[in-house]
Amino acid sequence: MRDLLRPILAGLVLAASPAHAQIGAAPFFNVLTFGDFTYTGGSDVGGGLGASGVVTFQSGWAVASNTGGLQATSPFTLVSGVRIQNNGSGQVFRGSAWAPVYAGNTVNVLPPGSRQGPPTANPVDFVALQTQQQALSTQLAGLSANGVVTTPFVGGVTFTGSDPVRNVFTVAASVLNGANTVNINVPAGSTTIINVTGTGSLALSGFGWFLNGSQSNGASTTAQARNTLVNVVSLANFSFGAGSIAGSILAPNTAVTGSFNQMTGQLVAASYSGTTEFYNYEFRGQLPPPTVVIPEPATVALLGAGLLGLVAVGRRR
Repeated sequence: MRDLLRPILAGLVLAASPAHAQIGAAPFFNVLTFGDFTYTGGSDVGGGLGASGVVTFQSGWAVASNTGGLQATSPFTLVSGVRIQNNGSGQVFRGSAWAPVYAGNTVNVLPPGSRQGPPTANPVDFVALQTQQQALSTQLAGLSANGVVTTPFVGGVTFTGSDPVRNVFTVAASVLNGANTVNINVPAGSTTIINVTGTGSLALSGFGWFLNGSQSNGASTTAQARNTLVNVVSLANFSFGAGSIAGSILAPNTAVTGSFNQMTGQLVAASYSGTTEFYNYEFRGQLPPPTVVIPEPATVALLGAGLLGLVAVGRRR
């Protein structure tokens, strides 16, 4: 009976992986920060926005204006663990908002969504998500590189891979710093993981970002962006402006700033400040099995009951 249960247990563990595990599982937020999120000017987040700290809007803003399939994942698209400070004007187009405190101007939420808060519990376990995303970042940083990084001209960095499934690159932040052209050339449909190493700061400004020759441009970005992930392992600061990034950024330990630019993908960061326009392209690339999973309480209870039933049947036999 024990041998019979082993494959069943393995399957149940996979089934218990979280519906909101962010990068590495079904998407929950277009932008997720484990500190504050601040829009210093007018811009919008196409998908959901979650911050364990304060969410601040300073001008015209929008959240969940283009969620795609996000509503099937969670009814909440704007969540703050501390306060939503609305110093501007804007609205949540789809889903509901949750915060312990709402301050400043009214946070408009289009029906059937609503503004919620205590005594309703916070719908997001930010601590568990942070643990999971930090573990994933560390895990990806340990992957062996199978792609080649070159600097064919001043200000240009090219990533070239040939693996049809997954191409991994390792590049020092000092190589990328100040780059004005980033070229990523990999087989169509393959996953790209770019591990950025270093402990200081990285700044990209006035840059062009090309995926297999196609330049990213908001909603018209190539589908390859869904398979592209930049893993910022241990930088203190990462800033990008006057350009467009096609792909997701996993930077759970890094303060990220952005200005007058677009990002077509998911952002996970320690904090964010700026005016980046985020397009809701969830990461769909192939990653190794996570070392940390966050089971949903209801799912765990259901699976636990099923396991007890299997054990009981085995004992009767």
